[in-house]
Amino acid sequence: MLALVSATADAFASGRTSPAEVAQLAGHPFSFALPFGCLGPLIETDATRTGWRYDADRGALRLQVASTRWAPQDWFGAESSVGVEAIEGFWMTRPWTSSETCPATKAPTAASEPATPAGKTLAIAQLFREGGARQERRDGEPYVAVVRSAPEALRAGSGFRVRLTGQLTDLPGGGAIRCRQPGGPDQRPTCLVGATFDEIAIENIATGEILARWAGGSGVGE
Repeated sequence: MLALVSATADAFASGRTSPAEVAQLAGHPFSFALPFGCLGPLIETDATRTGWRYDADRGALRLQVASTRWAPQDWFGAESSVGVEAIEGFWMTRPWTSSETCPATKAPTAASEPATPAGKTLAIAQLFREGGARQERRDGEPYVAVVRSAPEALRAGSGFRVRLTGQLTDLPGGGAIRCRQPGGPDQRPTCLVGATFDEIAIENIATGEILARWAGGSGVGE
């Protein structure tokens, strides 16, 4: 999937048509795992960020995964987004690697060299129609779980990951991948993968244990 997204971004930036495989992705199952909390706990509770905190006094592990809500026009423009009320999903961390664990390098190797932020270049999301059911929508609210855990069983040093499972769906205009360059031709294309989420789960990377799970909503595309 990552290779196909890269090929689609290349085609978009070069003015070519998307790879033929993009039009054949709808209905294919997927499972993506996005590591988080790799650098340790959040300094303070922040409802807008993805991360974790541990309250040793209560033996409570708080996990939160930020969801993102986009206006349909952000990705498709006014004409092609008619009938779509909202787009909700996740920015994919470190889309240049297929690894499902935290990176081996946890700090810059040379403090004197300026860091170049990777930015947000790949998202996976589902579309909701106007007039459709709203109970499955997050409206930008994070997924939050509080899990009881003894300190010796926490094993948070390897971080956590959110696992997304479901099926790929076509986006307005056709194809399951859409790219754009709002900053112009010198900007790396930003791409969206259309999906229907069956389940969103949080896993402990060190143990593989599922700590929390939510049933996904019903996304739609055309």
